[in-house]
Amino acid sequence: MDKRTLYILDDPSRDKHVHEYVLEGLREKGYFPIVAYFWRHQDLRSTYANKGFLTLYLNSSVKNHKGFSPRNLWKLVFLIRSMNIKI
Repeated sequence: MDKRTLYILDDPSRDKHVHEYVLEGLREKGYFPIVAYFWRHQDLRSTYANKGFLTLYLNSSVKNHKGFSPRNLWKLVFLIRSMNIKI
């Protein structure tokens, strides 16, 4: 059985150490967390990608991001399907 789980971050810089702790715990238990960002700073590479997690970026910006919405859900579904990720 494939133990993938989707971990969605609204603001990747908020509570960063808590997120890292949770993601590492999931990995230790045999899960494969996929980290989805709504937005991130263009000049920064994902810390989670550097640690070996698969990351998805929904291409929003700080200015236009209004929280989780149906549009963001469709973006996420499209990315998952286009990358042939099974969750």
